[in-house]
Amino acid sequence: RGTGQDDRISRPRLDIEEGDSNPNLSTRAQKFLDGGMLHCRIGRAYNLRRSAQLTKKFSVVMRVRRGDGSISEEKLSEKSGGLNSINPSFELCSDMLLGSDTARSASASVEVEIVCRHHLRNSTSRGVAIVPLEFVISSGRLASRKYPLRDADTGELTKGELELELAWASTL
Repeated sequence: RGTGQDDRISRPRLDIEEGDSNPNLSTRAQKFLDGGMLHCRIGRAYNLRRSAQLTKKFSVVMRVRRGDGSISEEKLSEKSGGLNSINPSFELCSDMLLGSDTARSASASVEVEIVCRHHLRNSTSRGVAIVPLEFVISSGRLASRKYPLRDADTGELTKGELELELAWASTL
């Protein structure tokens, strides 16, 4: 051993900050332990606006927006629309780990937006379904049902609905 260096094995450790409720965990780790997992199953869309062109791809954007308007988490999935661009079936599942700051944020919401990607034109939003995060957390699970689609820019109701199933599991 006479190397003159510390012979202890170096192990990674979480940073400890003053004020942590558990001194073995960093503030960031504590936020996730106090948060939870949001599960979303995206089913079929109904009565989407017609497009002048055949739609080949849809992008489905799932995001969680805090009460202050900032986006906590966002995930993008892509799905072929095939020939049925009015009532496409997505059958996608997405999970998001949310920290306590988002889970406890007043008026936080889950947003699922359908974006239609065209070959010759710019992509267009077909609408966004909005569900208050508080409803998901308080019930633990919202069974599969249709949610009305809103215009992504104005928030006004548009033609169309999106089938969603949402569930929440607390980390601790």
